[in-house]
Amino acid sequence: FLVQFILFFITYFVPTPGASGIAEFSSYWLLSSLHVQPNILGVYTVMWRFFTSFIGVTVGGLVILSLVSHVKRQSKT
Repeated sequence: FLVQFILFFITYFVPTPGASGIAEFSSYWLLSSLHVQPNILGVYTVMWRFFTSFIGVTVGGLVILSLVSHVKRQSKT
């Protein structure tokens, strides 16, 4: 849990154009310092980014699209 907190803290303060790479590298680096097996680190890093970022971005995008289409339909009437 503490490692996840540190990773999120790092991600919030990194400038946006490089934040994704730095977040993935810091995840890999922090977990390798905890003696996690190297063959699991890559898979964990990809899954971590998928569940913490990409699902939220996808759901948020779908919500925004549905809100925009709803407002668009209401403005036609």
